[in-house]
Amino acid sequence: MDSPSPLQQIPTKREARWQLLQELIADWYPPLSDEDGFDHATIAQAEQALGFSLPLALKEWYGLAGRRADIWSRQDEFIVPSELASYRNSLSESHLLNTQEQQSCQEALVFYVENQACQLWAIKLDMITMDDPPVVITPGDWSINSQTVSECALQRFTSEIKWSDPVRWIHGIAEPALLTRIQDNVPKLGLAEWWYWGKASFYGFRDLVIEVVEESASDVRIFVSARTPTAFDRFKQFISTDNFYCEASWEDCL
Repeated sequence: MDSPSPLQQIPTKREARWQLLQELIADWYPPLSDEDGFDHATIAQAEQALGFSLPLALKEWYGLAGRRADIWSRQDEFIVPSELASYRNSLSESHLLNTQEQQSCQEALVFYVENQACQLWAIKLDMITMDDPPVVITPGDWSINSQTVSECALQRFTSEIKWSDPVRWIHGIAEPALLTRIQDNVPKLGLAEWWYWGKASFYGFRDLVIEVVEESASDVRIFVSARTPTAFDRFKQFISTDNFYCEASWEDCL
């Protein structure tokens, strides 16, 4: 029987969420060490360059695992403290943004960037003094994507697994019949739905994560990551040439 995912229930307290993150990292990656976080002096220098203090939760994230690019920046980029100010300044002249978007970026602190800068994750400056503020996306029309920074850290961790080196992985286009099989057989994780390039939700067990990204009712992709061959083989029982089109896999599609 598959072991339940630690993400089945998300703690409400921030401190417990960081403990959960440490457990998840130890499951999927080499465990955290004292060298994997940024020290207080480095974070303080970043705050001085910015001209304001970072939220406590973001400082805790940086201090716990901010140096682990293998977790956070395999595809998208978790901006390190020393680059927060320079990246923020660069957005005012970015050719990828229109004038309204450039101006709105000066009203927020961007700390995570999609690999082609198609999406930005940020904290609005009018919420920057909160311990664990909401995370917003879409400059020019900022909208809340995660209710807190600590929630965002868990969502980012789970989503980034698909770009890492699990034992087995596959992604592609899912037909409604496959989505039904997933929903009927794999528990939905306790993470809130969020927006990536479409509405994303998560399913899984301890050794299996399935991210479902819905761009529209007729355009749904799934990203499957498994820590063990057994977990991956159990997922394979759900797919067929009728309900799934493989776009890529650990062995160039099955």
